Amino acid sequence: MCPFLFLLFLIFCSVYCFLPAPQNVTVISFNLEHKLTWRLGPGSPPFVHFRVQVYRNKRKLWVPVSNCSDLQMGEPCDLTTSFKNVYGYHLAQVQSFTTDHESNWTSSKFFHPLLETTVGPPVVSLTGCGNCLLLQLSPPTSRGLHHGLVEYFFREYTVNVSRTRDKAQVSLKCLYRCIYCTYFYSRFYYC
Repeated sequence: MCPFLFLLFLIFCSVYCFLPAPQNVTVISFNLEHKLTWRLGPGSPPFVHFRVQVYRNKRKLWVPVSNCSDLQMGEPCDLTTSFKNVYGYHLAQVQSFTTDHESNWTSSKFFHPLLETTVGPPVVSLTGCGNCLLLQLSPPTSRGLHHGLVEYFFREYTVNVSRTRDKAQVSLKCLYRCIYCTYFYSRFYYC
């Protein structure tokens, strides 16, 4: 191949043979279960795949996430087991690739699991027993590594009960799981 054609080929590939990088790389956390999401880069082909890495601060290097090495568009990466330290800051990055090309890596913002997770509402069970109530509260279900920490968020509850007829109110503090209330009147409605 003559040098001139080779040079034209290199110029063509530098303009047309790149793969757009993913955009809006974000960690979403619910009950200390962490998922990495992103959007397709503009002009990406429909058959593109993705791989994810997390930064290991102690070793100062990027490490591939084994369960996120060949993802398709719309498939999030579960980082729950990759971000074991809930007290530290974490970073992840995504790269799109095809059989022939790779994009540049796109990083997330720093993510702090304990500060940035959304904790769901408790599971509530209410049972009436004549002039008493049994209120059971449980932490939201979580399959994350730190279920005990999710329970810690729910170690104390304040329950407000009001009688509908005269608006009389009672405020009760509950430590951990349940409240047994015995001073209610029969045939009254409570909220």
